[in-house]
Amino acid sequence: MDCKYFRDCPKCNVEISYASCKAFIVACARNTTCISCRAKARRSKNAKVSDETRQKMSVSHSGESNHFFGSRHTDETKRLIGEKSKARMQGSNNPFFGRQHTPEVRKKMSESRAKGIAEGRIPNTNGYGTKSWYVSTKTGERTYCDSLLEKFRMMQLDADPNVISWTKKHGIKIPYESDKWHNYVPDFLITTSSGDRMIEEVKGRDLHAQAKHEALRTYCVINGLSYRWIDQTMLEQQGYRTFVESQR
Repeated sequence: MDCKYFRDCPKCNVEISYASCKAFIVACARNTTCISCRAKARRSKNAKVSDETRQKMSVSHSGESNHFFGSRHTDETKRLIGEKSKARMQGSNNPFFGRQHTPEVRKKMSESRAKGIAEGRIPNTNGYGTKSWYVSTKTGERTYCDSLLEKFRMMQLDADPNVISWTKKHGIKIPYESDKWHNYVPDFLITTSSGDRMIEEVKGRDLHAQAKHEALRTYCVINGLSYRWIDQTMLEQQGYRTFVESQR
């Protein structure tokens, strides 16, 4: 087919030919480049950015270089952003709409999350309590606190001369069954001055407390460990309420 329409590539100036007037008009309107330039652009897009380039990009968009530096969204804008975000994920707009995970998949998800919490890679962001970070004065380890109750106990462990070390990054996850199968990660693994290793659980409000207690007891018997179960009432007798007031 003879080509009757020609234009230069806006990037490399090579001549591009078109067989129809419609294709020529569309190319002009879209400022289309030649096949060679489009291929180079695709290769460049898929190329891996070096760590040095990433660092420069980060610096160029940080602080005063960021176009939003010193600005903030109004309450009305925040409300509109929230509404649009929810609308994108609600009902039939949600890609998982009308579906549900199989019991096998839910079990794997539970095991994966519990493993991450037990290894300290994932903070246990449940819906209860005030969350914060705490740095042990005894070990220097930075640990995520699930609640003020847990933070209070961490401070007690640091002050206890019979405790050599304690950690939440112990890798222990214990399966248990309540309404369904779960994986439970106990709060602390403690090493005492006598060389004993003890699992400790600090428990406030928890619908599955009894099931977890039984699972912990069984686990410790099987693995030759001692354990200690501490509830909020015990810590209140040791000044927990005064501590809470001091944190407000």
